[in-house]
Amino acid sequence: SKTYTGAPYFAAMAALRTGSDLAFVYCHEDAAIPIKSYSPEIIVTSLLARAEKEQQVRPALEMAKSVVIGPGLGRTPFAKEVFKALLA
Repeated sequence: SKTYTGAPYFAAMAALRTGSDLAFVYCHEDAAIPIKSYSPEIIVTSLLARAEKEQQVRPALEMAKSVVIGPGLGRTPFAKEVFKALLA
């Protein structure tokens, strides 16, 4: 969600602090800059186009050993589309 930028930041930082080598945050384009400004250690990518969301996230999901979905995602129709695409 463009409003809740702290939740994805804290989830990513928790992953890094507990041993993850990389932490990716895929977020609303309006939330990308605030999250990037919190820490240079987090790899932040905005989901720019609805049609491309799965293609943007799928490569990271394929190499991930663990995934957190939801902190700051919101409940908009776009958030629901993203969630469904990630579970497919």
